[in-house]
Amino acid sequence: MALQDNKTARPVNPKALTNDDLVDTKTAARILGLRNHHTLEVWRSTKRHPGLRYHRVGRAVRYRIADLQAFLTANAVGLRVESNGASTANVGKGESDVDP
Repeated sequence: MALQDNKTARPVNPKALTNDDLVDTKTAARILGLRNHHTLEVWRSTKRHPGLRYHRVGRAVRYRIADLQAFLTANAVGLRVESNGASTANVGKGESDVDP
């Protein structure tokens, strides 16, 4: 899936983006794997994911690549392999991997 720069409608190489680059809502939605960029608009208005940082530049809303990656990392679910080869489970809020 090729990302596009909305102003020029040309493909944007995701590997060419750095962590400090700002992207618009449509590009941020593609990076997050969302089908519709309006989802991000709803999340902003309802404050559903306060950990997903965005920036206002005048009327424009922009997302920093590093913030999108941090959001994805913070919301990862499943097994995680640590540097020593051990795997640990990522559990959500209120869940525990220890029996009561």
